[in-house]
Amino acid sequence: MLQKIDLIGNLTKDAEVKKRNDGSEYILFTVAANETSGEVKRTTYYDVSLGKSGVLDYLKKGQQVFVSGRLSIYQTEKDGKTFLNIHVAAKDLILSAFYEYIAENMGQDPLPEADMKALLAIENSRVLTHLTG
Repeated sequence: MLQKIDLIGNLTKDAEVKKRNDGSEYILFTVAANETSGEVKRTTYYDVSLGKSGVLDYLKKGQQVFVSGRLSIYQTEKDGKTFLNIHVAAKDLILSAFYEYIAENMGQDPLPEADMKALLAIENSRVLTHLTG
């Protein structure tokens, strides 16, 4: 069964590079997504993995992102307590900072080469720019 999720939220801390058992690297970060129903506000935390790419420098605490990908939910135990873990294997990632940069510099200098390379450097993923609000 394939479960797909689309979410918007903010990074809870800077993204980190991790290694798989086979030695390949990936980026891991946590996104906090808020949901409000009446006066009740709930925050859900999603661990997100992304193929190693040139966007690591942009995935900083507080950065707003849109993530679309494959959803996995599993239980773990720690210190006798059971935890529900939510993981997203990102397929699409939208960084609001890229759009903001482009909007501020429209008609001026093009996007710096390093930033453009970051947009194109995703392995097994796509980075898109998007208006976030």
